[in-house]
Order: sequence, then structure tokens, then C-alpha cells
Amino acid sequence: MSEWILVAGGLLVLSAGAELFVRGASGIATRFGVSKLLVGLTIAAYGTSAPELAVSSVAALKGSSAVSLGNVVGSNVANLGLVLGLAAVIRPLVVHASLLKREVPFLLVSALLLPLLAWDGQISRLDGMLLLCGALLFTGVCAVQAIVQERQTRRARQEARARLEAGAASEADAALLEEPRPAVLSLFAYLGVGSLGLVYGAQWLVDGAVLLAADLGVSERVIGLTLVAVGTSLPEMATSLVSAFHGELDMAVGNVVGSNIFNVFFILGTTGVLVPIKVPSPVLSADMLTMVGLSLALVPLILTGQRISRIEGALLVGIYAVFTGLVVI
Repeated sequence: MSEWILVAGGLLVLSAGAELFVRGASGIATRFGVSKLLVGLTIAAYGTSAPELAVSSVAALKGSSAVSLGNVVGSNVANLGLVLGLAAVIRPLVVHASLLKREVPFLLVSALLLPLLAWDGQISRLDGMLLLCGALLFTGVCAVQAIVQERQTRRARQEARARLEAGAASEADAALLEEPRPAVLSLFAYLGVGSLGLVYGAQWLVDGAVLLAADLGVSERVIGLTLVAVGTSLPEMATSLVSAFHGELDMAVGNVVGSNIFNVFFILGTTGVLVPIKVPSPVLSADMLTMVGLSLALVPLILTGQRISRIEGALLVGIYAVFTGLVVI
């Protein structure tokens, strides 16, 4: 009975947390003149990946490396198949060309680099440091983008204000100057409370699910790749689905892409530096290949009209369902 209470309570807190988190993240983008895609790639992605970081680090320190690695690989597969697929089914996802040029290459490098580093049967401390360098590089690129976008927005507002004072303002100028700029403290309060809801809601849900699964006697690998992976992906799922419902499509896509990059580079990098991670052969073969395949499949999906349609979203969900079935069997 207590397991079901954890599951139900976790879902409730998770949903409320996602609503507040998206409201805060979207408001920050508006307030500082930064694109919602970039906010999704950084603030939203890093925040929603907190459960993966906690679970993988604790699992590695406790000697459960199969859970640690399976959590990240399974979460990335869930993000690309289940989360992105469901978001596209709710509303076709429009993808900007800038995502394909800058962030998708990071996604592909992270997906391809992981099996190469794991080929010798472990993620060593040296491998972990290399992955952390990738996280620093990605964060640096995003930081530069944020600075450039904020300056461009500030300059555009200054020019619009000058035209308004000169009596030559257009409707676009008036709209830019009248754009609501919410209070910073309230936005970060939404973000903070929402983050707590995402983390604790996901944790309660995972705890309940794992307790239920333990009665079935399934292996650590299966738990890591399915229940724990989906559980720790619930913040991404909740954030992306709520974003899709609200029409915040940039946030929905950016959250998934950024989370997958962060999961490999930062989470496995941090975990590998703490404790070298042993790589079970099934994870190295089928599981990582599925992650790489879905990452590569994202490119042609985006290239076909720079959008992910409902049919393509349903296809992604179907691929994830097949993957989960094969893991459990």
C-alpha cells in the first residue's frame, strides 16, 4: 500500500513542480531577452537532470555501477524516444536551424564518445575527466550565446525606445517595449520551488516503483534501464510535456537535447571521476547502440521540414516501447 502512496504522491508533486518550473524558466527567457531554446538547453536541462546526477553518483559510490550507467543510458533513450515522442504527439515540434548547427553536434559527439570510452569495459577516472571537459565546453558555448542574445535584445529595446521618443515607432517597437518583464525574484522562486517538486516528486515515484519491482526479482540492469531511467527522466518528461501543452516548443526540444548532453558529459563524467564505472557487456552492446541510433535518427527527423511531426513522434515512442520490451525479456 505504501508503494502506491509513494507513486501517487510522486506524480502529484512532479506535475505541480513541472508547471512552476516551466513558468519560471519561460519568464527568465522573457525577462533577460534570452531565447527559450537556450533556456531549455541550460537551466531547464540541468535542473531536470538533477535526479540522474543524484541516482548515478549514489549508485556508483555504493558499488552498483550497472544501475549508475544504466540510469544514464536508459534516461537518454527515454528522453529521445518517450519524452520527445510524446511531446511531438501532443504538438508537432518546430526545430530551429541553430539547434542543428550548434547543439545537435554536441548531442552526437556525446552519444558516440560514450561507447568508445566504454569499449575497454569501464569508464575510468581519465574518461570521466574527458567527459567533464565536454560539459565545460558545452556550458561555455551556451554562456556565450546567452550573452550575445541578451545584448542584442537590450540594443533592440534601446533602438525601439529611441524611435518611440522620435515619434517614428512601429507596432513591432511598441510590442517590444510593452513586453511584460516579470520580477526576477518571483521567477527564481518559481524555478526553485518547481525544481524541488521535480526532484522530490521523481524520487518518491522511483522509490515506489523500485519497491514494487523488487518483488518481481528483476536484475539491477533491468531496473536501471527501465524503472530508474524512466523515473529519473520524469522531470524532463513533465517539463517537456507541459511546455508542449503551453506551446513552448523551443523549451520542450531544448530540454531533451540539453539533458542528454548533460547526462553523458557531466553526470557520467562526475560519476567516473568519483568511482570508475564497470560496463556490463549488454549495456555496451544493445543499450548504448540504441542510444546512439536514436541520437543519429534525430538529425533526419529535424531535417525533414525542421520539425518533428506527430507521426514521427509516435514512431519514436514505438521504438522506445520495443527497446523496453527487449530489455525486460
